Amino acid sequence: MDLSKNKNHWDIVYETKSPDQVSWTQEKPEISLDFIASFDLKKRR
Repeated sequence: MDLSKNKNHWDIVYETKSPDQVSWTQEKPEISLDFIASFDLKKRR
């Protein structure tokens, strides 16, 4: 695996795409928020 080629690819993606153009962003990440809430942590934690 050529790490420099992989890094170059992702550098270009981050430089040329806005958050709404990539598949890993969500307006409201419900699953992640529900997972965090499931720990019932105090807000100061």
